Amino acid sequence: MSSSISGPTCSSSGTASYWTASAKLENSRQQLATAQQEHVAALERVSGMTAAEAKAQLLEAVRDEPSTTPFRIGKAIERAARDEAEDRAREIVITSMQRVAADHTAEHTVSAVHLAQR
Repeated sequence: MSSSISGPTCSSSGTASYWTASAKLENSRQQLATAQQEHVAALERVSGMTAAEAKAQLLEAVRDEPSTTPFRIGKAIERAARDEAEDRAREIVITSMQRVAADHTAEHTVSAVHLAQR
């Protein structure tokens, strides 16, 4: 048994279409780069800052935010947990007082009635 391996065939039209597609891709990349530069320039004009200044300001804002935001979230969680614990503790104490009061009342409010002897 013989096996034959066939690979892709190269033709002159295939090679030409490859180079045409490659040239179109490179042209698209250049247009995209130009559009991106124009976009950055427009943003710089509108904001009144250069890209470097905007990056520095953004980095400063991002650097400061994590230190305060988690702290605030942590404090809010702590406050909510404390409030919930106080409410639950109050419920436990009230329930315990009611149970003890009921038992105490039942034990100490026994009435003795003397019956007349015949």
